[in-house]
Amino acid sequence: MLPNLIDKMREGRRSPAILKIALSNIRSINPDKAVLVFEGVDDVGVFEVWIGRCSNRPCYEPLPGRGKDQVLGFRTLLASDRTGLNRCVFFFIDRDFDDLKGHPSGDDLYMHGTYSSENVLAGEEVLESILVDELRFAADPAGRAAVLQRFSELRASFFQLTAEINFRLFCAVVLGIRIVDVSKSIHRAVEVSLDGVRRKEDFTAATFVELEREPDDAEVARLRSAFELLDPVERFRGKYALAFLVRFVELVATDRRLENPCLCSSRMSAIGNVQISLSQRSMAARSRLPSGLDVFLGRIVEECPCKCVLAHAA
Repeated sequence: MLPNLIDKMREGRRSPAILKIALSNIRSINPDKAVLVFEGVDDVGVFEVWIGRCSNRPCYEPLPGRGKDQVLGFRTLLASDRTGLNRCVFFFIDRDFDDLKGHPSGDDLYMHGTYSSENVLAGEEVLESILVDELRFAADPAGRAAVLQRFSELRASFFQLTAEINFRLFCAVVLGIRIVDVSKSIHRAVEVSLDGVRRKEDFTAATFVELEREPDDAEVARLRSAFELLDPVERFRGKYALAFLVRFVELVATDRRLENPCLCSSRMSAIGNVQISLSQRSMAARSRLPSGLDVFLGRIVEECPCKCVLAHAA
């Protein structure tokens, strides 16, 4: 198959019109139910858990898209619809580095206060829950505190060493530079151990994030001050923060099983299933709720008060 034909097929799958067809199919079966449009399939389970934990729980059908541009384009497409198809449709997007991308805000749109949902999932409260349960630190507050302190120290080093990666992404988004390629694993850039976080010898931010063109000195100087105002925990790329948390938990689990642990307070060979605890649904059950979500869901309940046969629950 010709490369440009493959590209066209991929673009077609990301067309807002694809979501409009999916919405029409939903409406043919559930004409009154709220439809929540998410950026991707991974958001469906995470938000199902979060919504199940909120005081406001709308009856809804999830509609996953293929990225932020498609979801925002779909919202624009529906805004001009005169058939009633756009009734009770709500949109959920990541903040990223580009916020609303020039689109208007509105009561139908929820945007994370953090870079993405992964920033919420990578919070310290998730780690503490895993420590208490799977890693068997219940009734050992001093042991938990030591591990949480080390996590905080290593995370600060991690963000420091990966700041230039985030800055290149920030520059690309703000300046409209096409990103040619981004390495999929942050562990190609840094090595994480309980002793510290170290930059890989062959790592450069320029090879990790390949741009169509390099920002010039004036652009870098102009954007650097704005970038440095961002809180790394909240506003750096969430996939990297989550990858760091997962790696840290795996390291602590290994340490916990050692005869003479270096970080953990004592050996515990019979720990729980750490891999299950690191699923995004499990993390969503342990995390704090995203800011403003319950209020936003309250508007959905008021606007679309239909009753579910099966309620969404965590």
